[in-house]
Amino acid sequence: MEIKWARKEQDLPACQVLFVGRSAAKRYDKVFEAIRSSTTLTIGEDPDFLRAGGMVNLQGAGNGVVFDVNLDAVNEGHLKLSSQMLALARNVVHNAESAKN
Repeated sequence: MEIKWARKEQDLPACQVLFVGRSAAKRYDKVFEAIRSSTTLTIGEDPDFLRAGGMVNLQGAGNGVVFDVNLDAVNEGHLKLSSQMLALARNVVHNAESAKN
């Protein structure tokens, strides 16, 4: 496994898993456009991440972490998530507009 800090949108399509931090919230459209033709799993930490087109959103809860999944974004990215992972998700949304934390 190799972890890199992507500084430019041109570097993003080479990623298999992309964590998009809260600080990039104003650039979600550019980030998602840069990886549109790739099969990159996107993970974020912002309440608006799923609505913007992200796939998995993490949120701290007590001593652990819960996550929500935007299944439309996963399907558009030509990815599949296991049924076990989907069963562990707090919410699985099919319409990003309805994704609310």
